[in-house]
Amino acid sequence: MTTQPRARRAERARALRTRLLTTALLAVLTTWGLAARAAEYDCRVTDVWSPLVVPEVEYLERVQPTLHLSDTDAGVFVTRCARDPARKETHCERIQIDWVTRDDARATRKFYRIDRQYDLQLFFDRTFVENDGNGTVYHGRCNAVAAQAKPG
Repeated sequence: MTTQPRARRAERARALRTRLLTTALLAVLTTWGLAARAAEYDCRVTDVWSPLVVPEVEYLERVQPTLHLSDTDAGVFVTRCARDPARKETHCERIQIDWVTRDDARATRKFYRIDRQYDLQLFFDRTFVENDGNGTVYHGRCNAVAAQAKPG
């Protein structure tokens, strides 16, 4: 009678090890699959706040500021664009991000460029808050650009 409970315990231990290994393998494959995708967002500014200058009502219509966030193996970049109505051209600047923090519990990410005191927060509902490092804060909404799997 003592051999049967021992055999059941050994069988349960083997089943538990198999489940744990399967779960760990799935976690690794899922993480690898997520890392293999590029994340890109096109963002439109819907509100501006600045303690130095009060933007005119039609400022956003005239300037049409936008952001493009690109998180790939080549690095993380934010491209900020705005129209210059006087010159009738659009000016863009590309900022390479130094540091990214992720809060999985709140499903948010924060992107930093340290030397410029720049940061961009992307929230779970795809709204964003951007601090340009010069005292102006932008708020708006992002749309995900179709994610593409990396070749290879």
